[in-house]
Parts: sequence; structure tokens; C-alpha cells
Amino acid sequence: MKQTIDKIVQSLDEKLNEELSLNDLESLRVEYLGKQGLLTSQMSLIRTLPNEEKPKFGQLMNEAKQKVESKIHHYKNIALTRQMNAQLEKETIDVTLPGLDFKQGTLHPLTIVTQDLEDYFIGLGYQVAEGPELELDKYNFEMMNIAKDHPAREMHDSFYVTTNTLLRTHTSPIQARYMEKYANKPVAIIAPGKTYRRDPDDRTHSHQFMQCEGLVIDQGVTFAH
Repeated sequence: MKQTIDKIVQSLDEKLNEELSLNDLESLRVEYLGKQGLLTSQMSLIRTLPNEEKPKFGQLMNEAKQKVESKIHHYKNIALTRQMNAQLEKETIDVTLPGLDFKQGTLHPLTIVTQDLEDYFIGLGYQVAEGPELELDKYNFEMMNIAKDHPAREMHDSFYVTTNTLLRTHTSPIQARYMEKYANKPVAIIAPGKTYRRDPDDRTHSHQFMQCEGLVIDQGVTFAH
């Protein structure tokens, strides 16, 4: 019985070669391991064996099956490599050809205006200052001398997050922060950025808009600066 199984496995070696296609190898797999395959059909013999010989026969069949699967898998890898190489030769890409031209988008008008302002004032020696959009009441109102009972402090006029923080209603807090940080030093800045107020959105109003302020502090400064 072992000799019969060994002959079946050896017969596969005579049919395998590196020129076989994937379809050919699949046909061989079915021929040997399919439901009616040469090796699979040997399993029916287990019913004729004594109980003590069945485990040994089962082990023998499993080893034979693994050998067949391993051999076919090996030649499948060869066929896949050959197929891939043929495809690469057929589909050679000319890397010297120009690539596709993707049109880039344009800058938003507000971005263009902001950049123009920054470039102009930087050329005059100014710095571009930035600050948080979520601002403290201290910088947004108190340091601007806006009284506690001023209408701008009302909840229906500003976007409050807490009782002490809100979305800045102007870029003036940037000036306050800058003066606090650079006290008793010359200052020349512009402060562009987004601001927020509870205005109804229409053709001329928006709850969010851009603002740009300037601040110059030094001796001998006039409006000519």
C-alpha cells in the first residue's frame, strides 16, 4: 500500500516542469487531490484496514498529500514569476514621458489681500503679529477700556464659550498681548486675522470676517510712519 502511494507521488514528478502554466498546475492539483483524485481515492482503502493500522495509514496519506501540495506550490511560484516578468516586459513604462498636468487651485481673495498687506508692511519694517482666536475677556474687552455695561459685552452680540472666554470680536487683543509682552520697547506690528460677532449673515454682513490693525510705539513717531 505504501508503495502504491509512493508511486502516485513519484508520478507527479514526471509531469511537473517549469514550463507549465497556472491552469496546467491547477489541473494537476485536481488530478491528484480533487474529490476523485489519484491520491484522494486511496483514502477509501482505510475502511478495509484493521483498526490498529488505520492511524499509520492516515499519517502516510497526510504526508503524501503535503508532498504533492508542496511540489505544486513550488511550480506555481515559478509560473507566477514567469507570468509577472512577461507582463513587465510587455507593459514597459517610458519614464521620460511628461507627466499629467494637474491644474492647481487659486488662493482665496481674502488670502491674497492679507498676503499683500503683510508684504507691504513687512517692507516698511513692521512685524506680523498673531494671537488666539479664542480669547480671554481680559484682552478682548478689559484692556481695550470697554466697560462692563458696554453693549458689545452682551451675550447676544458676542460668541461666548464661557463667562470669561469668547471668540475675539476684533484683532485688538493681539495689540494688548504684544504690548504686555514687549513693555517699554519699540513696537511696529500689524495684526491681521479672523474675528467673530453675532451679526446676521446677509450680503453685507457675516458672523466671521477679516480685520487688520496696526500698532506703532516709539519715540518721535508721527502719522507719517
